[in-house]
Amino acid sequence: MKVSSFWIRNILTLVSLFILNSDSKAQLTGTYTIGGITPDYTTFTLAVADLVASGVSGPVIFDVRDGTYPEQISIGTITGVSATNTVTFQSESGDSTTVILTFTPALRFEKTNAEGIESKKPLTDN
Repeated sequence: MKVSSFWIRNILTLVSLFILNSDSKAQLTGTYTIGGITPDYTTFTLAVADLVASGVSGPVIFDVRDGTYPEQISIGTITGVSATNTVTFQSESGDSTTVILTFTPALRFEKTNAEGIESKKPLTDN
């Protein structure tokens, strides 16, 4: 059976489009904001999802803006986390009592790769 060049071209085009449109994100490094006006991430959930999906290539700090966050967060394995490439969640204002997570457990670090994750001035969990 002979396959026409029309079909071969169409298949190659579809494969090329799939490869070019694949979601390849850069690893996170630097400081990002959660919540408030014009944040990098509106919720902890979105920040953690991106963190787990992308991994890290350097230290990452999440400055959390004052507010109440009705979320339950579970952080799994993060590619690139190490003693040097840490992930830190901290209150942007420096007052951890102004950042409130309302679900229990509010912030759970799974044992897989949790060694490079810390919470400065532990955030309040209610």
